[in-house]
Amino acid sequence: MIQYEAEKKLAAILNEPSRLEAERCFAERHCKDSDEELLLYLKAEKKRMKKRFNRRNFIGYTYILERFGSWERAVGPVNEMIRREKEEKSGSAVEEGAKEKGTQKQ
Repeated sequence: MIQYEAEKKLAAILNEPSRLEAERCFAERHCKDSDEELLLYLKAEKKRMKKRFNRRNFIGYTYILERFGSWERAVGPVNEMIRREKEEKSGSAVEEGAKEKGTQKQ
């Protein structure tokens, strides 16, 4: 029942005239983007929007559905990219810390 209500609210939002126009403009702007370019765009938006990044708040949701088949199929790779970036940064920080400790011992 809760899922149904959430879907109903999302449908109402997506059918508002201003949202329909924004979605149409997004599709026009990004229709020639490759999947990779769209994923990079999504990644940047996710970082910018933080917790607000979701189907309801993201302008372009309907186009993403059209291109990827589902929101999850687009956001899954984006989450993986961000996770890898964080791992690389934390790995680099550990290496830097080890280098600094090594130079201090000399």
